[in-house]
Formats: sequence, C-alpha cells, structure tokens
Amino acid sequence: MATPSDEPVVAFAASDDSAPDKKAAKRKSQYRPEHALQFGVRPMSDPPVLKVQCLFCVHFGREILEPEKRLREATKNVKYWRPPYRAELYHKHHQRQHLTLYTAYERLSHREKVAFFLPENVARLHQTTTGAKMAALKHVTTNLSEPPYMWKQLFDVPVPRHLHALADSYSQQVLAGPPLEPRCQALCSLAMLMGQPHMNASMFEMQISAALSNNVPRLDIVHVILTAAPVIGVPAMLSALELAHRVFTAASESDEEEAGDGSDSPQDVTV
Repeated sequence: MATPSDEPVVAFAASDDSAPDKKAAKRKSQYRPEHALQFGVRPMSDPPVLKVQCLFCVHFGREILEPEKRLREATKNVKYWRPPYRAELYHKHHQRQHLTLYTAYERLSHREKVAFFLPENVARLHQTTTGAKMAALKHVTTNLSEPPYMWKQLFDVPVPRHLHALADSYSQQVLAGPPLEPRCQALCSLAMLMGQPHMNASMFEMQISAALSNNVPRLDIVHVILTAAPVIGVPAMLSALELAHRVFTAASESDEEEAGDGSDSPQDVTV
C-alpha cells in the first residue's frame, strides 16, 4: 500500500506523462495563417487568435440552394470559429453554406484568391442580382471541366506533343461517356492521396470531409484505407486511419454544433 508521502509523487508522474500530449494537441488546434487564403477566413485578433471569421458570410451571405424546401428563414448571421481550428470544419461550412462561391474560389490561382474579397470585386458581384451572380459562377465552374482540354492547365512545364495528343484523345472519350459516381470519385481521390510518397494530411482530411458531404459511407472510406496497406505499408495505413477517425469524430461534433449553428450576432461583424 502506498504511503501518504508516495501519492503526490504518483500524481505528479501521471500529470507529467500527459504534458507532451497536451502540448501537441494545443499546437494542432492553433490558427494557421495559410488557412486565411486557402479557405477565405480572417482572424479577428493578433496571435493568439481567439476567433476566426468567414469572409464568404461577411461579403455574400449564406447561399440557399433550394429555397422552396426550407421550412424557416435562413440565418443571416456570420459564421465564427473558435479553437480548436481545423481545416475540415472550414471546408464543411463552405460546402453547406457557400457551395457555388466556394467551388469557384477553390479553383482560382493564388493571385486571384488574394483579389477575390477586395471591395471592387465584391461590389462588382453585388451589382448583379443573386440569381444572375450564381448563374455566372456556375457557368464559370462548369466551363472549368469542359473542353477545350482543361487538363492542360494542370501542367506548369512543357508537355511533349505526342502526350498532348494522347491526353486529348482520352479526354474526348471521357467527356463522351457518363461521369463517375460521386462516391467512386471520392474514394478514388482518397486512394490517390494515400499513394503519394509524402501524403498531405490536411488535403487527405479535406477529401474525407468532402466524401462525407457526398454521403459516402464511413465504412467505404475505412475499407479503402485498410486495403491500401499492401501498397503504402502498414505504418502509412495506420496514419491514414488515424486521420480518418479524427475527421469522423470532428464531423459528428460539427453536426451537433450546426444544429444550433453556433453563430454570433451580426453586431460583432467588422468588415
């Protein structure tokens, strides 16, 4: 039996073992400056950042894709995030509340993203009606996946002529046939990300979030990860599985939060 003098030592040792884990979790939850341009968000204070604001909500409001199906008026509040800050939470909000704008924004270049929320660009969009604005954005988004030969824009280096012809030929065949199902597309993207020599964890998490948004079952995602072990190795498979579990947990928590929306009042907004 431990003596009274032993108990503080045991308690101190237990707390000391958990300290590195707490520090690591704190680092992962901190605001990352590169997310501002990547997701169209803005920190509301200097580090340590206590609140992050959605610029899509500030400048354009929330998108109503099917207004005839809504039973209540859409909220006009601006979305804020507080720690922990996670890329998949930004992505999920944008997919749900700013799908058309965010889809177009994702495909912009670095320079175009920098200029996207400038006052003159925002004013130019607001000069048109909401319906015309969304139609124009959908037209731009659709044209990005249509001929002529959108795939060439993915290359930053010269491509041999015979490879141009080969890709053109297959592109025409793909466009002529039916598109892949969203479930198949999402699972293929996950598999390709895992096959990279150095997998981008943030990109992998965002792709899992996108798959969940497209109603891809979690078991299908887990199945793809487990069956990739012979190709990517067991350690990489376990890392991918850990990332997937993290997204699954965050998604469940986010669903509960979105039920109450967690938004602040519009009076807190500073544009």
